[in-house]
Amino acid sequence: MNILECSHLTKRYRGQTALQDASLSLQEGKVYGVAGLTGAGKTTLVRLIAGITKPDEGTLSLFGAQNEKEFQKARRDVGFLIDEPTFFGNLTAKQNLKAVAYTRGIKNEDYEGLLRKVDLSTPLKTKLRDYSDEMKRFYGVAAALMGSPKLLVLDEPTKGFSIRAIRSFRDHIKEILKERGCTALIFSQSLNSVYGLATDFVFLYQGRIIGQMDQKTLDARCPISFTLVTSNNEKAASVLGSFLEKVALCEDHIEIQSGEWDEKQITQMLSENQIQVESLTRKGQTLDEYFNALTGGITDEISV
Repeated sequence: MNILECSHLTKRYRGQTALQDASLSLQEGKVYGVAGLTGAGKTTLVRLIAGITKPDEGTLSLFGAQNEKEFQKARRDVGFLIDEPTFFGNLTAKQNLKAVAYTRGIKNEDYEGLLRKVDLSTPLKTKLRDYSDEMKRFYGVAAALMGSPKLLVLDEPTKGFSIRAIRSFRDHIKEILKERGCTALIFSQSLNSVYGLATDFVFLYQGRIIGQMDQKTLDARCPISFTLVTSNNEKAASVLGSFLEKVALCEDHIEIQSGEWDEKQITQMLSENQIQVESLTRKGQTLDEYFNALTGGITDEISV
């Protein structure tokens, strides 16, 4: 049995089609990254799964439940982060989690343990209104993890994040999902922000699902390599390896087998660490370029 089955979902708002004939199946234990630019239908799909709105056409099945009563019960096993996380600004993160637990009927939750898992254990006495935007979103993830959900649904969890914060988010979520064996559905405008985390990718464009593939297939369709020489190759490899997948220090150069960044981003990161790029060559296309080609050459900024 699949965790979630969406069959031919269509949703219209005031005569405009936000989602068109969308079908999607989630297998247990996998992490699905759904990439789509603004207006692609991501939030509409999230709201349909959450029951905030209902489809005009098509059906949903969650843990095998289909009718409304069973579906509402099944949603108790789903953790959601939709839009901006909601909270009481004058309370701490722990106090907010206690409020969430009370409203959802959750008992015996390890609040401080949850906050540690998303790296929010240090500012335990800080009011949530004083958190940075990134910290507030990490709090939202902690709230979504309340009650040990079987499915985690995150809508734009890294929106506005710095490169460092995106990497931190990936590392923390990857560890949590591995520990709990949880299935995840993560929506983002950027293919880069879910690469290295997702096992499978879904592409949305203008309300339609236009592609779905696993990471192996994506890598095969987007083969890329960078060869670079810097003023300090050992340090450069260490810096880049902290953010990118597949960075190798060779005898006299560095090899990168990852399309997460382009030349400008690589050069900028090294420059910020006082490392000069002496030569940089590339073969193949980046993830952004592949995604742009897939969506008809759209040039909206989707890089991290």
